[in-house]
Amino acid sequence: MEASAIDLVQRCDAILASGEISENDAYDLADWLNRNDEACRCWPGEVLVSELKQTWADAKVTKTELRKLTAVLRSIHKQWAVTVRDEKRREADLFVQQLASSMPPPVAEMPFVPIELAIRSHSDLSLFYDTEPIAIATPNSTPK
Repeated sequence: MEASAIDLVQRCDAILASGEISENDAYDLADWLNRNDEACRCWPGEVLVSELKQTWADAKVTKTELRKLTAVLRSIHKQWAVTVRDEKRREADLFVQQLASSMPPPVAEMPFVPIELAIRSHSDLSLFYDTEPIAIATPNSTPK
């Protein structure tokens, strides 16, 4: 997103944070847009330009017009939050994909482990029998 659009969203959020939008806020927003043509040609500038034209059409600003402008600012704030969330999710997904592709092994395997066991006699509990070395192997490993 362009820097001017980000700056405009921040201006809208600052106006919303003040609690109530005033006629001066609407004028300052329109003045900023008049000085930043590039912001008027993309979202959210194009939405604001249209709303501000309606607000100033009769050369006076009513409470109803300010409420409508406030609703537009809230809509911009919500849409911006979704846009940022989606972008962060895409970045995280890309990071995970890059990380996963570089992480060996692709299949978890147990290492080959030779084991000698002492087995107790069933008939004489004091006797133990040693087994030949055996290997515990996973399906994908082979004894050496």
